[in-house]
Amino acid sequence: MIKYYLSFFFHKEFIKNPIKILFRAIYLIITLITKKIINANLKSGDISYKISINNLKKNQGGRSIAIFREGSDGFLKFGHNLLESSDIIVDGGANQGIYTVLMAKNIGKNGEVLSIEPITSLDRKSTRLNSSHTDI
Repeated sequence: MIKYYLSFFFHKEFIKNPIKILFRAIYLIITLITKKIINANLKSGDISYKISINNLKKNQGGRSIAIFREGSDGFLKFGHNLLESSDIIVDGGANQGIYTVLMAKNIGKNGEVLSIEPITSLDRKSTRLNSSHTDI
């Protein structure tokens, strides 16, 4: 377990901007204690979008995104380079909809994203936060 928490200090985003990342980590700890939801802004290429991170369990990806934002995952940071405006995409196992939102915002109204999540208890607030901007 110590190795899991120490790896935080060797993440490339922490090395680039340690103060910002430390503040996000402190905010995450407070959020875990108070059991609140983290709302954040992410950027993919020239497009910004809002997400709601409500799954903060260990090894689910939410904690990493809460702290490192788009730097937590190569697809969040560079996925816009793979998408075209007429793409039709299936996001199977969509979880909270973070990748769904990224893809939908990048392909716009000419493409289509089908988001499938078999666990019905997951809140899809991220898609609702962005629904006024595209047809999500």
